[in-house]
Amino acid sequence: MTSNLQPRVSIRQARLHASYDLPHRLNCAKAYPVSAPNGSQIIFYGHGTGLRIIWRGGRPLKKPSKSPSRHRVSPPPKVNGASQDVIVIDSDDEEPQHSSKKHKPHVEQAEFEQEEEEYDHTRPSPPIVQTYDIRFGSEVLEIALPPVPPCSPSQFPEHLPEYLSNKALIAVACADCFVRLVSIPLAPPSHSAKAEQYIGQQTLSIGGPLQHQGNINCISLTWTNYESDDSEDDEEDMEAEGNVSRSQQPRWQFLIASHSAQYSGSLLIHKVPLLPDKDGEILAEERISTIRNQYLKCPLSSLAFSESHIHLDAPVILLTLDRKESVKLYNPFVSPAAVTHPNSRRAVEDEPSGAWLTSFIPGFLATRPSSSSPDIAHKKRVIDTQWVLNATAIISLLSDGELGIWHINNTSSGSARTVIGAVNAQLAISGYLPSPGDSETRTGAKTRGLTPATPNTRKTRTADFLTGSSGKTGIVPGGIRVIPLSTSDPESDERVLIWYDNQVYAIPSFKTYWQRHVPNQGGKTPVRGATLPKVEDLELQGERCNGVEHLPGTGIPPTGLPELLIVGEHRLTFVTKEPEASRPASSQALVPAARDVEMDDADQTLLEREELDLGGVNRLLDGMGGNAADQRPPRRVGFAH
Repeated sequence: MTSNLQPRVSIRQARLHASYDLPHRLNCAKAYPVSAPNGSQIIFYGHGTGLRIIWRGGRPLKKPSKSPSRHRVSPPPKVNGASQDVIVIDSDDEEPQHSSKKHKPHVEQAEFEQEEEEYDHTRPSPPIVQTYDIRFGSEVLEIALPPVPPCSPSQFPEHLPEYLSNKALIAVACADCFVRLVSIPLAPPSHSAKAEQYIGQQTLSIGGPLQHQGNINCISLTWTNYESDDSEDDEEDMEAEGNVSRSQQPRWQFLIASHSAQYSGSLLIHKVPLLPDKDGEILAEERISTIRNQYLKCPLSSLAFSESHIHLDAPVILLTLDRKESVKLYNPFVSPAAVTHPNSRRAVEDEPSGAWLTSFIPGFLATRPSSSSPDIAHKKRVIDTQWVLNATAIISLLSDGELGIWHINNTSSGSARTVIGAVNAQLAISGYLPSPGDSETRTGAKTRGLTPATPNTRKTRTADFLTGSSGKTGIVPGGIRVIPLSTSDPESDERVLIWYDNQVYAIPSFKTYWQRHVPNQGGKTPVRGATLPKVEDLELQGERCNGVEHLPGTGIPPTGLPELLIVGEHRLTFVTKEPEASRPASSQALVPAARDVEMDDADQTLLEREELDLGGVNRLLDGMGGNAADQRPPRRVGFAH
């Protein structure tokens, strides 16, 4: 094993929890959607001095041979009593991590074992195959991934850039006000390549006097078809490169949107072409350009590019969330006149400068902050927001645990002139996530009436009487992660992961969830009370949950929870299914067949509507008193309007 990291392993609710205590404080962490060729999962996390990459699971590296390396030259005999050190031929690059070197040092390819390691009941968690550090001399604050669906390199979609089938590409925001685009091979590096500090990576730095001058707090990454600004200049630049013929044109370009809170907010969008190269393709550092540099009226807290342009002929739309709790859509490739008056002369003459299309605002919540002030209507705070349904809807998590979904009427498909400047406050779907601590506040006196009289409850009721509420006053941390379930279908389904107040929930099929909750044209009332799978007994050992990621290469179950990565402050926790080999044979024989999750949801819905028959009651009783190895908690996760 190449790493000294050993996890703390426990099994809860038939799921394996493996926690790794890290030597750094985690600023951010992401699980790359494409697995390595040997089957490893790739994890990126940013810390105080740079970036660390972890390859977990899969076929391990072959042990290095004890014979002399073929890259080293035998030392010559001593002359006049002097000796010379061993010369490493391949380490002639003074700055191997810099991307502008045209001479590429040789990278020894890693060799893997034929099969994965046999299961060891003393170490049920897959081992860490390899780690690698990239130091920037600055703190990494944020990481952005390209919109690639979960897959293996052998199943990589043909319509996506081939460059991403063997390279992992991420964008990172650093504390030195630079944005860096980092590309590394998907395969874990060999021991010798790791020792030489060059594994074939390429790092592009974007920054300077006319760029960000404050800390970058949010970043997003996507790609589009290549569009040149000036064809003549581009041809001259390509001829000057020397390694690209005139007939070869870049096919793809990567877009990086970043924001810093300098002044009232600065939004920058950069373009990085992907140039043909003798070894495949390479990021063109000399061709980086700033296509948008806009100062805002209010700083932003999140950014997200739409993904509809990848499969359809649709514009690139940027989803933003500002600190005034407004969710706004921005099209960076049109002018305002082209949106409001598409047939006018000004629409043709104006250069594309970007246009803000529409805004979405949350509702208001009546609270009583103190005993001396009256009831005040406060706008709900939006914690996070993401695209869903192929950029035709927006899902948002609010600070009080409400999960709201806005539906966009042709905003991202070209008919935005009818909604430019409009404000939409009507949610298509809304509901609440249960959270320990605010469930009593939401249920009100009905729940408090059943609470036994104890010193703690008397103190709580006294606070409620004096201040009006005992709910939380601070902002509860949370976020949303959306994962497409198909690699080629533009109308594919999606899975939504939600983390809120150290609790993790999932919507296994968002399309099914949408169809069940949105009324159809006939006006039929949607089904209520749908349940969300939840990670039970999530033990973070006193740390706060700072993010949730979907682990690739493990398959996507149709129902229930996928395999997850929980990001803490100093700890990474992998929540995976319990290996069958870890169960005793006797217990495996006693475990009943898995119960139908959708049947349980239907029974629960009918029970809440008081329409459950005797057979449904028997099924619920069987589930409550089933085998201990498959027993479910009595309390279900309700998600009602």
